[in-house]
Amino acid sequence: RGDQYVVALALVEDGLVQIGVLGCPNLLDGYRPDYEGEGSLVVAVRGQGSWVASLISPHYFDPLRTSRRHDPSTARLLRSFESRHTNPSQIEELVTSLGISTQAIAMDSQAKYCVLASGKADLMLRLLSPAHPDYREKIWDHAAGLLVLTEAGGMVTDLDGKPLDFSVGRTLANNRGVLAFVDLVLVTHLADVGRVGEDLVHAALVENPAASRNTLLGRPLLGPPAPPVQFLGHGNQRAEFQVQGKDLTHLLGLGFRHDEL
Repeated sequence: RGDQYVVALALVEDGLVQIGVLGCPNLLDGYRPDYEGEGSLVVAVRGQGSWVASLISPHYFDPLRTSRRHDPSTARLLRSFESRHTNPSQIEELVTSLGISTQAIAMDSQAKYCVLASGKADLMLRLLSPAHPDYREKIWDHAAGLLVLTEAGGMVTDLDGKPLDFSVGRTLANNRGVLAFVDLVLVTHLADVGRVGEDLVHAALVENPAASRNTLLGRPLLGPPAPPVQFLGHGNQRAEFQVQGKDLTHLLGLGFRHDEL
C-alpha cells in the first residue's frame, strides 16, 4: 500500500520493556506523513523519556510528550488500516457514543504509537475482529511502541484494563486487544458509555485511578521493581544507557541534545 511501516526493536527483561526503538521511514518529526522526507527515529528508555530524531541523520533528539486533551468530543482516534485487525463497526459505534467529531484515522503499524506519543492523537483501539475472536496480538507488534508512548506520558492496557504481559512467549496470550490513550479522563468517558459489544474497556479500569495508573504504566502493583536503567551523560552530544550495569550505547549508537537531558 506504500503507507506507514516501522522497523521495531525492543529490549524486554523479565516481561518488562526496558528500551524501545522505532524506525519510521514515512513519518517526519514522529507524526507527519512524509513519503519523501528524512523519516523519524524514535527511542524510549524506561524512566528516561521518549525522543525523536531524523532517521537519516540521528544526531540530535527532541523529547516527545503526549497531548493533554480531556474532551472526548475533540479526541483524535487511531485505528488499524486493515479491518481484519480490528472491529470497524464497533469503533464507529464508539465514535458516535462519545460524540467524537473527527473521523477515526486508519494507519498501519506501530507508527500509531509515535503519533500518540507526539501529542497528535489521543486514543488507539485494537478491538477483536468478529472473524477472529480468539486472536492474540504478537509481542513484537507492541513492545517498542508501548514504551515509546508510556515514556511520553501515555498509557497502554488491554481491553480489560490489564497491563500487556510480555512474559509468556510470542503472543500477548493473557491479554485481549489493546487500548492506548493519553488521559484517564478519556477512559472515564469510555466506561461511562458502557461496553460496545463485548470489547470495550471494563469500568473497573477507572474505579481506582491511582492503582490503574500504576498498572497502565506497565509497572506491576505487586512484585519486585523493574531492573534499573541508568542514563550516564557523556560529552555534549552523547548519551550512554545501562541496564543492570550492561552498556547499551553501542547497540543504540545514538546522540542526544545535551540541553534536553
